Amino acid sequence: MSLLGDRTLVFVIRIWQEPREIDDASPGWRGSIEALQDGKRRYFTRLEDVPAFLGPYIQASSTPPSDTPPDRPWFDRLRRLTQWPRR
Repeated sequence: MSLLGDRTLVFVIRIWQEPREIDDASPGWRGSIEALQDGKRRYFTRLEDVPAFLGPYIQASSTPPSDTPPDRPWFDRLRRLTQWPRR
């Protein structure tokens, strides 16, 4: 049994650059996220879309750890961590 038990969710996030068909256009960022629990996958072009995919999984799992301050939900923290690279 895992040390974290049922409180562990596993996701694979892949991020890559795709070239544009327009000359001199900068490459576009693309990504996918897959939930290993059920194999569902979503493709995205903005990292801001990742928390929306994660939300239902986390809400369906057990309650958040007690060290998570009530005024800082997990998705606000994740949103700050997943700020898309800006140039």
